This record gives sequence, structure tokens and C-alpha cells, in this order.
Amino acid sequence: RVVFYGSYTPLHGATVIGEAIALLADEESSLRFTMVGTGQDYERARAAAGSSGAVTWIDWIDPADLPGVVAEHDVCLGIFGTTPKAQRVVPMKVFGGAAAGCAVVTSDTGPQRRALGDASFRR
Repeated sequence: RVVFYGSYTPLHGATVIGEAIALLADEESSLRFTMVGTGQDYERARAAAGSSGAVTWIDWIDPADLPGVVAEHDVCLGIFGTTPKAQRVVPMKVFGGAAAGCAVVTSDTGPQRRALGDASFRR
């Protein structure tokens, strides 16, 4: 169970996530994705994901309920954007996913490597 939450800005790279869903999620796969939020790249991300039945799209969740929803998942997705800002930040979703007990998958940037320290893994 994989979760992404955000406002679908270029920073998030949600279209990349949609493309990954299209590649990874088929009816025979055990992967299930929950995509929470809306924003400027929402339609592009949804189009990139295709018609996979392995993804649930939720417009938003009350902020008080979000930590519990994230904790129901195994993996929390961080950011995958290529903008200059995406290269210099560590988004709160990385810390929120880790605090909820999820494995975090996010882009490989210097700030995120430094924040995650020995808990990070790169190939």
C-alpha cells in the first residue's frame, strides 16, 4: 500500500508518480496506490496513471485525519520534481511518512540524503 499526498505542484513531480503507477500497478500486482490531494498537475498525473484499478484518488483528507491515513500504508512517496526548489528542500511529507512508520521513497537530493542520514538507501 503506497500513499502520496500533496497539492500536485511541479515540486511534487506527481506526473512521475502517475507514470510509475501505469508501469507498476496491474490487476495481478499486489501494489495499491492512494493519491490524496489536487492541484495544477493533478490531471496530468491522473492521465499518466491511466485507467489502473490499483489506484484510489481522494481529493483531500482533513489534516487531523491525515497521519492515520498515512499510517495505514506501507510506503509514503515524497517528491520527484526537477525544479530548482525540488533540489533544495526536504518536504514535510518525508518526515510525516517516516513518523507514520512508512518506508519513504523520494528523490535523491543532497538535502534529503542529509536529512535521512544512515536511514537512506541509494542504488
